[in-house]
Amino acid sequence: MKKINKDIILNLSIVIISFLATYFLKYVINFEEEITYTNSIVSLIVFVSFIYLLKKTFIRENIEKIKSACFLGIMFSTFLVIGNSIDTNSTVEYGNIQVYLAIIFISFVIDALIVQLYKLIEKFEKRKNKEKISKLNANKKQLIAFLIIVVCWIPVFLAAYPGYFCYDAYDEFLQYLEERITTWHPPIHVFILGFIITHIANATYSFNIAIALYLFFQMLLIAGCFTYCISFLEKYNISKMIRIISVLYYALFPVVVMYAMCSTKDAIFSALAIVSIIMAIEALLNKEEFINSKSKQIKFVMVMFLAIIFRNNAIYAYIPFLIIFAIAMKNKKILISIVSLIILYLIYIQIIYNVLQVSRTYNSEAFSVPLQQIARVYNYNYESLTKEELDTIYEYTTDKQLKEYLPECSDKIKDLVYLGNMGYSRFFKLWFEIGLKNPGMYIDSFLENTLGFWYPDTIIDGYNKKAPKLYGEETSYFAAMCEPPGEEDSKIPWLRDIYYNISRYTDINKIPVISMLFSLGAMVWGLFICIGYNIYKKRKKIVISLSIIFFLWLTVLLGPMVLVRYVLILFFGFPLILAFTLNGANFTNNKE
Repeated sequence: MKKINKDIILNLSIVIISFLATYFLKYVINFEEEITYTNSIVSLIVFVSFIYLLKKTFIRENIEKIKSACFLGIMFSTFLVIGNSIDTNSTVEYGNIQVYLAIIFISFVIDALIVQLYKLIEKFEKRKNKEKISKLNANKKQLIAFLIIVVCWIPVFLAAYPGYFCYDAYDEFLQYLEERITTWHPPIHVFILGFIITHIANATYSFNIAIALYLFFQMLLIAGCFTYCISFLEKYNISKMIRIISVLYYALFPVVVMYAMCSTKDAIFSALAIVSIIMAIEALLNKEEFINSKSKQIKFVMVMFLAIIFRNNAIYAYIPFLIIFAIAMKNKKILISIVSLIILYLIYIQIIYNVLQVSRTYNSEAFSVPLQQIARVYNYNYESLTKEELDTIYEYTTDKQLKEYLPECSDKIKDLVYLGNMGYSRFFKLWFEIGLKNPGMYIDSFLENTLGFWYPDTIIDGYNKKAPKLYGEETSYFAAMCEPPGEEDSKIPWLRDIYYNISRYTDINKIPVISMLFSLGAMVWGLFICIGYNIYKKRKKIVISLSIIFFLWLTVLLGPMVLVRYVLILFFGFPLILAFTLNGANFTNNKE
């Protein structure tokens, strides 16, 4: 009798939760009119589907698996409900209890979906690899993969000729040309870009040829890093299907292809970061071999060093990773390697900077979040500011500058404000005092400024708001241009138009499923699912290696705006994340 009562209660609970999840779905999907959904047969289909999903999960599945997916369920549900509210209304109704109920009941559904996804992954992992032994040796396979990637890139390169010379490239080039290299951009990238383009242009009397050759050299470097990744997957006997997908993905996926021939420093950095992740997990999996090999340790240090210096804020992601890595390795030699890396970095920023005559500049990007928050309060709740607070604000900026505030992009504010006028301590005291009176507005400011980094359903359009004359189309997903001193000279105009359409228009966002392949938020969710699944499977070495990407994601949340290039590592690292998820067991040595 007790069992019957328990079953009735459980099934009744599932029906109630399914109904409430169906009802609160309006907080996840933006319907122009609520009745469009509530008075539709679709709501009934959703309700029945939820009952089936929850019964299949919470009655039949292992409780440990359900608990392991619980955190992700709550987090993703929060992202969806809060993200939809910010995307639609630019604010969250923090006093509305229905917002929190929506998060709770939608989380049951997402938890169940993740559990079912884990179940599918487990089935995939149990498949036996029936791959026939290849007659080609490793070097030939690597060469074939490399050539496939480069050959597939060449038509796009010709279509975009001389390449995508954009995203600070002109400013970096001028810094080198005028001998005023600063720390605003990574000095090593400024020097390499400026040196190559200047000398080739002097030799050929053509900036287009110089830019094209520079970007072609970059393409070869990035293709080499991708080939190294594919070789790594084969080394650990990853499914042939995943390896084929990886090669085709690197060769054909538009985001990867566009950035491989884009002058932004994020392209080289992201490629190097992928190599550093591979080296990290190889060291963790083959601890004794790594500890006893000076050459492996030197390669590890050099790759980490190069990755760090090609992006100014990378050091803040690699420091926590290196601490975790050192604890996991538990060896003095590893500490020596890490100390060597730190010394090498200090030599670079002290001695090499002096050799290159690098001048240190005020980094306003580091204050993007608090500046945006104050500007939001100034524009949306001016009455809450006292005369003393306003007087302090006007010491470092003006009313006109603050009226330039854009929720999605801090450039209009951070580029006009110099905190040196008032000192950092006074600024943060002001920021704290204003925040105490406007906590909700501060949270809204942060959420709206970072929306695309965690919410899959939004459109990347920060630059459209900042520079409508330059980015006057539907989205600013990718720049897709050649800035001075180069000049666009497409050799395949129709192909150029395809990539331009992907970069500046929302046509791709109108295709279900496919649109999520281009979504930054969806890529972040994929990373979290991979990490969550490997935590569930207790594969800490994979989790430690992927922490590099996680910490990099945390750093961009404090940045000026949402751009693909800031999280490009998610796209470049997609094959790794896919392999770690679907074939994670291959990266264990039974000592986890």
